[in-house]
Amino acid sequence: MRRISTVRYPHADCCQCTYFHADSWDKRWITSDWKKSEGTQGKFKVTQGKWHGPTSPKGIQTSEDARFYAISAPLSKPFEVKDKPLVFQFTVKNEQKLDCGGGYLKLLPQFDAKNFNGDSEYSLMFGPDICGYSTRRTHLIIPRDGKNHLVKREIKVETDQLTHVYTAIIRPDNTYEVLIDNQKVQDGSLYDDFDFLPPKQIPDPSARKPADWVDEKVCRCRRCAVLVCMRLFRVIR
Repeated sequence: MRRISTVRYPHADCCQCTYFHADSWDKRWITSDWKKSEGTQGKFKVTQGKWHGPTSPKGIQTSEDARFYAISAPLSKPFEVKDKPLVFQFTVKNEQKLDCGGGYLKLLPQFDAKNFNGDSEYSLMFGPDICGYSTRRTHLIIPRDGKNHLVKREIKVETDQLTHVYTAIIRPDNTYEVLIDNQKVQDGSLYDDFDFLPPKQIPDPSARKPADWVDEKVCRCRRCAVLVCMRLFRVIR
């Protein structure tokens, strides 16, 4: 089962933190009705997990396999990211060998929490995704101009059954950094690693092939050039 313990959205000197409080988590965190009518909605539970110490904090855990889960909680107050970095961080532990599943967190605008689903608008999506051996990566997706842009360079993901801290940092100089267990696994430019900007070269719809265009391949080797010159010489002569 997947266990998530703490979510943080720090904004420099204004820290936005969201925690799972074992005694009152269901008063702050709202479970979406997504997939409920289809009978494929899973249930969350609060637990310390299989391996823990006497003072280990509790987290929220998915309790059923092959189910859909969606839950959200409001921040203490709205905030803006202008000239300071945004840090998006949480911990994940997969207590069983995961065949196929994702553990993403999304930074959301104001919305109807009961209708939160996979198509809901978001400002940032981040987290591990594992599905067989073909998909094993950490997703970092940033929406812009109505399109969700996935980072082009693949980011590693942890596949064991231990607790790992995932951190995404978006800086005001248009750079980003991803850390796992406080170790940098990737960084770069938002312009280079995301398709935010239009391509440098685009097809010209008005371009047309000239009427005298020759499609035959031309051999540029020296021997061929000599033979062509000899033939031309004989014709002219």
